[in-house]
Amino acid sequence: MNSGGYQRHFVDEDGGSYLVSISDLMAGLIFLFIITLMVFALSFGRAVQRRASLQDTRNELLRVLGDELIKKGITVEVVEGEGVLRLTEKSIKFRSGQDILDSGSESASNVALLAGILREVLPCFVQSSKLACKREIDRQKYPANVEALFVEGHTDKTPVGKRSRFQDNYELSGLRASDVVRRMLEATENQLDELRNSSGLKILSLSGYADQRPANRENPYADENRRIDLRFIMEPPPDRAATLPTAAREVKSELEHDAGH
Repeated sequence: MNSGGYQRHFVDEDGGSYLVSISDLMAGLIFLFIITLMVFALSFGRAVQRRASLQDTRNELLRVLGDELIKKGITVEVVEGEGVLRLTEKSIKFRSGQDILDSGSESASNVALLAGILREVLPCFVQSSKLACKREIDRQKYPANVEALFVEGHTDKTPVGKRSRFQDNYELSGLRASDVVRRMLEATENQLDELRNSSGLKILSLSGYADQRPANRENPYADENRRIDLRFIMEPPPDRAATLPTAAREVKSELEHDAGH
């Protein structure tokens, strides 16, 4: 028996023999467990950091847009937890049962003002843009990018009616969003349509929710439910998105290989 620790004697199929130190084997397993735990901790920490980065950047974007719109006299609500910039009925108001803003109305003018502000601010928060960023944004502190901007149309609970040209409130809300997007593109000479995410896809999109997401839940027929929301979906910088998990897996693989020898 070796004084270095308890050992067992094995015989292989060819009649040869070798010794395996149980204490060494356990030490190797413990070492591998610790490394695996470290890799997990690093990956988890990175995931938490990425999530915080996305939220912080989106909140900064909402803050800048909200401040600029208020300066222009446009009433907005910022819903940080949802990543939403809410353009209330005081800013962009559709008449009941209508999908097109009245030409020359204050609401139509506000859409044009909104488009101009988006043209100046959004290039600071996207992966690819031919437009210049016209705001001082600390991209080291706020490195995330906009993956998609949804212009969301909403209605109140009033049914469209049997004689309406709309099938239902879903169609009505989608057409309201479409009207706002069309006016935004016209106001910026389609420049907003050139903003791209990290996949090279356009960020500007639209959706309609009918009366399913009321701003006033106590009164589903309230005017304030007939509104437009801007919802921002964020993505991490592509050069940082998966660097740590990949490196961690490589380190783990190398350590497992070394431990096996």
